[in-house]
Amino acid sequence: RVQVAATATHGGRFESLELLPLVKAYPNLSRRYRETSCIAGLTIEDAGSSQWIRLYPVPFRQLEEERQFSKYEPITVRVQPARGDDRRPESRRADADSIEPSGRVVGTGHEWRARRLIVEPMMRESMCAIREAEKADRTSLEIFRPAEVLDLVIDEVEPDPEKGAMAADWAAQGSLLDPQDQEQQRKALEQIPYRFRYRYRCSTPGCGTHSQSIVDWELAQFYRNVSRYPDWRERLRAKWLDEMCGPEKDTAFIVGNQQAYRQGFLVLGVWWPPLQPTQPQLPFPT
Repeated sequence: RVQVAATATHGGRFESLELLPLVKAYPNLSRRYRETSCIAGLTIEDAGSSQWIRLYPVPFRQLEEERQFSKYEPITVRVQPARGDDRRPESRRADADSIEPSGRVVGTGHEWRARRLIVEPMMRESMCAIREAEKADRTSLEIFRPAEVLDLVIDEVEPDPEKGAMAADWAAQGSLLDPQDQEQQRKALEQIPYRFRYRYRCSTPGCGTHSQSIVDWELAQFYRNVSRYPDWRERLRAKWLDEMCGPEKDTAFIVGNQQAYRQGFLVLGVWWPPLQPTQPQLPFPT
């Protein structure tokens, strides 16, 4: 629920809202914001009345432990309109010190029933329809079911020396600022040397194929966990393609666009509850 607070700042009035976070993007490094994450989720409203919200920038790894939260754990947070050139209607700037996790994760029991009640009413028909909506009203966050997931593509990428230096500098500064927690602060953000993309068709008649990068923090962490094995590619594909996009799952993609490239949508996260009898079955990826 969104409630306008009395406090105003130079960036606009603060609102207090209840949010169900659905995705966390892998942290990004920049000179302006240092290390930050993008959080996307739904306001907690009556079924069908929720709104998509993007929180950025959120310095998640630097948050106090009691302010860090899990996916599907409702939080309350004070926000204000996004600043600068970000005109996406879902974007908000969060007061990180105001984040209050509820401590109660919306679980997956009864075939994700509680999560379905919140997320199902928000489903859009296709990726092509989402791009048309962006042209009409700047829609920049949505969820939809792909018609056919064709592949998970793994591309090797060159590390960015500048970002590597920023990560090291930021970690070193953190350990000096907080000597009581030096071990944690020294962990510089790891640059993942691969880009992961889903290639799929959506349900719009005549759709060709879409190829979109996946920026889900969970995928990056999964890669880090399996990268020590010689068959890490097979392990990663077995989870993120064969299982999560397999014939027994009601797979949907949560997508969001980039501020500078309005038609450049990324896969922020995957929705993959068990397939229900009333849902059409996705073709098994080959």
